[in-house]
Amino acid sequence: MELARSESTQASYHRVTQADFFTVDLDDLSIAGHCDEDLLPLAVFSLNRTAIRDVIVNGRWVVRDGRHPLREEIVSRYRDLHEKLWVVGNVKKVSCAFSPGSR
Repeated sequence: MELARSESTQASYHRVTQADFFTVDLDDLSIAGHCDEDLLPLAVFSLNRTAIRDVIVNGRWVVRDGRHPLREEIVSRYRDLHEKLWVVGNVKKVSCAFSPGSR
């Protein structure tokens, strides 16, 4: 495990993890139609995260078929926290055009 120092003024550190490998959906709109010679620069500089199909780190699947194994749990916990932060006394502070459950 390597540690990398952030560029903030405070001394804070985060883990740097290297993937064993990852796969890319060549039909993703961020790269579809480009020639083979463009794939490496596109992957480095402009690949959308939707194009990442699979990620393997230390021999373990971290993302499979474009989905993180803990996605549902993470989204559920985020929605719960969002509800606690933005609802006071059953009155929403901000109305949204799109509700999370309408997708």
